[in-house]
Amino acid sequence: MEIKDLEEFKADCNKGKCNRNTMKSKNCLKEGKQTRCYDKYISQTLKDNDKMFTIDLEWETLKEEVKKRDNDECQVWKSFSSEERKFVLNNFFDEYRHLSKTLDCAHILSRGSNPDLRYDLDNVVLCSRYLHGLLDSYKHPVTQENITVEEREEWFRKAMNDHS
Repeated sequence: MEIKDLEEFKADCNKGKCNRNTMKSKNCLKEGKQTRCYDKYISQTLKDNDKMFTIDLEWETLKEEVKKRDNDECQVWKSFSSEERKFVLNNFFDEYRHLSKTLDCAHILSRGSNPDLRYDLDNVVLCSRYLHGLLDSYKHPVTQENITVEEREEWFRKAMNDHS
């Protein structure tokens, strides 16, 4: 995998292209933010390169089961009412469009706090990168307002219940 240098990385940021595939903000145009983001990009790229040589077969198997169970669809988006979907599309369309193409297997109860549930099918739900990022940042998936740990879990549980 080719690693971009800082100048290439900043040029992409200034063009609106995110090399880390994360939420874009006005701060992305600030040099300090770009440098901090570049450091994270380098760190993650090196980790990803290391992971290329160590595959977690149990996780890979679980991801396939989750994708099949959830029909390759974001379960959080599916759980939204039509009004909630309209609100997201009217207010956050660019972010949604950019990050909703990628689907992640998201843990309802975090892996860090609940390592015993890491491979539990009932603790993982298919979620768009956009909504996964919001919920893992404790942001309301519709309004982007701050939410509690309990509210985050409730959104994921609602998504799980809707597909059962």
